[in-house]
Amino acid sequence: MIEHNPSDLANNNGNVPLNNNDNNNDDVSLKSHDCLKAIPYEVALQQIGWGEIQPINSALLSVEPFHATQVPLVLGSYIYDIADRQQSSLDFVAVSAVCALASVIGNGVRIAPKQHDDWFIVPNLWGVIIGEPSARKTPAMQAALAPLYNLQNEWHKNCQHQNKQAKVNEAFETLHKKRRK
Repeated sequence: MIEHNPSDLANNNGNVPLNNNDNNNDDVSLKSHDCLKAIPYEVALQQIGWGEIQPINSALLSVEPFHATQVPLVLGSYIYDIADRQQSSLDFVAVSAVCALASVIGNGVRIAPKQHDDWFIVPNLWGVIIGEPSARKTPAMQAALAPLYNLQNEWHKNCQHQNKQAKVNEAFETLHKKRRK
């Protein structure tokens, strides 16, 4: 490592690296980085008992695998069936299926934290599927959401039929009123 005196660091106002180590993100003590030696608040932090500045550990915790006991039996069977037929991850199918059920329930289920109060909380469920390209995320999601899509299409057809029927009834009502006059 190239040694610099503190005046070199203080006069480096162009934010130009003095050496190739200034942008190095290896797991080493931050105290060894020249750019942090020039920061006066590090001394102040040590004086009030904070100690040496440590790097933030960015390691992610491991995620527990999905188990059928985490959902009702019927839903677990459905999830395993889809994942087995498509050879996709159980997690992808489970997240999609549980989020689909939550969207159907909507605000029909509420939590009342206080017994003698009219305050209700509507739980919202958000789901995210993260995976490498070609990890079969989309097919798993589409298969898990298929019943929801079928319900939506059925309700849409019923709504269209009801709207048509309402227009026909309105037309007959208008004709009936004209004949009365």
